[in-house]
Amino acid sequence: MKKFLTTFTTISFLLLLLTFPSISLNGAKNGLMLWFQTVLPTLLPFMIVSNLMVQLQVTDCLTSFFYPVAGRFLGLSKPACYPFIIGMLSGYPVGAKACADLVKDYQITKEEGQFLLCFCNNASPMFIISFIASQCLSHSISGPLLLAIVYGSGLLSGLVYRLLEGRPIQRSSCQLPLATSDIPNESRISPFTILDNTILNAFVILVKIGGYIILFSILAEIILHLTSIPALSRYFTIGFLEITTGAAAIGSSSFSMTQKIVLTTALTSFGGLSSHAQTLSVIMNSELSIKKYFLYKCMNASIAGTITLLLINIL
Repeated sequence: MKKFLTTFTTISFLLLLLTFPSISLNGAKNGLMLWFQTVLPTLLPFMIVSNLMVQLQVTDCLTSFFYPVAGRFLGLSKPACYPFIIGMLSGYPVGAKACADLVKDYQITKEEGQFLLCFCNNASPMFIISFIASQCLSHSISGPLLLAIVYGSGLLSGLVYRLLEGRPIQRSSCQLPLATSDIPNESRISPFTILDNTILNAFVILVKIGGYIILFSILAEIILHLTSIPALSRYFTIGFLEITTGAAAIGSSSFSMTQKIVLTTALTSFGGLSSHAQTLSVIMNSELSIKKYFLYKCMNASIAGTITLLLINIL
């Protein structure tokens, strides 16, 4: 069945490219420019610095300040505070990459990494405030309020995770693998070698991300032109696939402002399948589950949409 679905999806995508060549070309151009002008300059520095901090084990200076609060209220270990902080500041998929790096580096357990992944991998504050609230929603909702809803709903979904899955195991309560000789010893490696490997690794990941963005932008562009599909379903599907294209399309639609705000907030919290594919590309070989991540992101979107609707009705 898995092979059949993969084959069917590939052939269907090829037929779409052949049926809508000009629309596909425009979608590919939009996706490429989005990657080159926004994603690459935004994520590359964060990825390099984040990976360097993990590899050189210098995250303590950053986590020491936040650990008393995050450790007490979220039950995080001290190393786990780093993905939480960097994920809140940098946007997709840096938070997921930081989780995967710490799991693979044996600084946090797989269980704690999965717990972190539910709420530390979100759209960046600048994207939410400058693009979503300002450009797409024309300041109809305050940027900081929108940011608080998106991040707050993520934290709430994390609390639900703890209720359903139990308190995540922390590294202090379990032992390192027996084959500790397989764990790289960064003290024996030149800092410049680590920097070279970090830059190369960041570019490999970003090229993968660019490919996902282009593919999902093509699908979004094609769906945008399928006027036979009801408007609400069409715009929801676009945002479900790729949030940047979807938010811009919803903002320019004829929906009421309440519908625009609720729909855009929910989809921003979900992140779009494009960001999920990006997340999958950075958590491979870390044993973190993309299925659980998807489920809790759906919960995150539901909570964000509900909170937004309640606030609109109250205010």
